[in-house]
Amino acid sequence: MITLSAGILITASAGILITAIVVFGNLRFYYSRRMKKNIGIMAADIEDLLRDSPDRVYAPGYPRELEPFYTELHKLRAALHKKDETRQEILNVINSVAVNMDFEKVLEDLMPKLIHVTGSNCCAFYSLNPTTNKLEIKQSIGFSKNIYSEFDIALGEGFIGGIAADSKTTVCMDIPEDSIYLIRTFLGKLKPKNMLIAPVFYREQMTGVIVFASIHAYSPEELEMVEIIKYYVGVAVANGLAYEKTKRLSNELKFQNKLIQNLNEELEKKVENRSFFLNNIIDSIQDYAIYAMDKNGVIQTWNQGAHMLLGFPAEEAVGKSMDYIYKPEEKESVQRRLQTVLRDGKYMENGWRGRKDGTKYFYEMKMFCMYNNKNEIIGISNITKDMTSIKNVESALWFEKEVSLRILESSTRALVFTDDSGVILLANRSAELLLEQEFLSGRGIHEFFRESDALARAVVDTADHSYFNEMSCRLRGGDDMVKVQMNVMFDDVMGSKKIFITMTKIEG
Repeated sequence: MITLSAGILITASAGILITAIVVFGNLRFYYSRRMKKNIGIMAADIEDLLRDSPDRVYAPGYPRELEPFYTELHKLRAALHKKDETRQEILNVINSVAVNMDFEKVLEDLMPKLIHVTGSNCCAFYSLNPTTNKLEIKQSIGFSKNIYSEFDIALGEGFIGGIAADSKTTVCMDIPEDSIYLIRTFLGKLKPKNMLIAPVFYREQMTGVIVFASIHAYSPEELEMVEIIKYYVGVAVANGLAYEKTKRLSNELKFQNKLIQNLNEELEKKVENRSFFLNNIIDSIQDYAIYAMDKNGVIQTWNQGAHMLLGFPAEEAVGKSMDYIYKPEEKESVQRRLQTVLRDGKYMENGWRGRKDGTKYFYEMKMFCMYNNKNEIIGISNITKDMTSIKNVESALWFEKEVSLRILESSTRALVFTDDSGVILLANRSAELLLEQEFLSGRGIHEFFRESDALARAVVDTADHSYFNEMSCRLRGGDDMVKVQMNVMFDDVMGSKKIFITMTKIEG
C-alpha cells in the first residue's frame, strides 16, 4: 500500500512539473516575443529621434511597461532640440558678426540675440577706450535710462569696473540697492536678481564688457553659452573698431585731399571739379595776390587779388615767366628768388615795388614749394600782401612821435603825454627836472604827488567826460605846489585818447 501511494504521489508530482514547464515555456515565448516587439518599437523611436524627425509624435498608446522609457525619451528629445536651438543661436551670432562691419549696426543686430541666448532680460555693452582706459557705454537694451548717467567707468571702479579689471566672467547676486542697473517693465523698474558681467577679449586684449541682467538665476548651460559667444563678440568689437578707425581715417584723408592743389595735368583732370571749387575760393580773395608757377617760374594760376594789386589781368599773366611782371632791371633778382626757393623750399621778402601803371606800393611776399606724394617739387606758390596802408600808419606814428618829442624838448615848460589812465608815454627834460625823476615813461603821473588818488581820478574823469581839467597838487617828498593842467587829445590812427599835461610850479 505504501508503495502504491508513493507511486501515485510521484506520478502526480511529475504531472505538476510537466504542467509548470509547459506554462513557463509558453510564458517565456509570449514575453520574449512581446519584448522583441517592444525593443523593435523602442529602436524605431530612437532611430527617428536621432534622425530628428519632426513629424514623429510619441503619443499615448505605447505599452504601459515602456512608460519610463518614453519619459526619458521625451527628455532626451527636448535636450537635443535645446542643443539644436543653442547651436542655431550661436550660428546667428556668428552670422551677425560676419555680415556687418559697422559697429553700431552690429550691436543693434547682436544684442537682442545675446539676450535670447542667455535667457536675460537686459543687456548693455561697454567698449574699452584704449586711450583713456575707461569703459564707454555704446548700447543698452532693457535697462532704465539711468544707465547712461555713468557714461564712463574706469577699470577697477565699482563692481562693473572691478570685475572687468579681473578679466573673468562673473555672476553678481548681491546687487546694491542704489544700483543704476534696473530692468524696465510695464509695472515699473525692478532690481535684477542676477547680473552677469563678461569681459570681452580679442587676441588677449580686452575690447569691452557685456553686462546681462535677469530676474532669474543663470543656468550652467547659459553660462557656458556666454563663454562660447563672447569670443565672437570680441571679434565683432575688434572688427567694428577697426572699421570705425578706417572710416575716420578715410574721412580725414578725404578732407585733406580737398585742400590740395595739384598742378599735375593728369591729376588735375581727375580732380577738375574740386580744383575749380578751390580756385574759385582763391580767386575770391582780393586782399592777397596769389599765383602759382611751375619749377621754371612760368605762371600757371592767377587770382583776382593779383590783378588788383599788380595790375596785370590773368589772361596777360598766365603762361608768362615770372619776370614778365617785373621791370627789366629786376629780372636778375627774380631768378635769384627762384633759385633760393627751389633750394630752401621757401623765401620771404618785403619792400617797395611798382605796379604795371608805375604806382608804388609796399609789399610782403612769401614763396614756397609744392610737393607731390614722392616729395618731388611740382611747383611754386607766391602770396603777396599789400602792406602800403600799414607802412603809412607806421610812418605816421613814427613822424608823430618824432614831432611830439621835438615839440616837448623845445619847450621850457614841464610837458607830459599820458594814456587815458594816466600812464606816462612821453615826457620832456623839464618834466623830469620838476618831478626830480628820470625815465618817466611807464609810470603813473599821480605817483609823484601827495594827492595821488585824487589826481588819478581826475585824469580818468577828464578822459571820459571832459576835454580840460586842472588841479593843484603837492609834490611827494616836498612842499612845492604844482598846477597840473590836463587836455584830452584824440588819436584817430589808434582809435584812443591821450592826455596832454602841463605842469607849472606855483611860486610862494
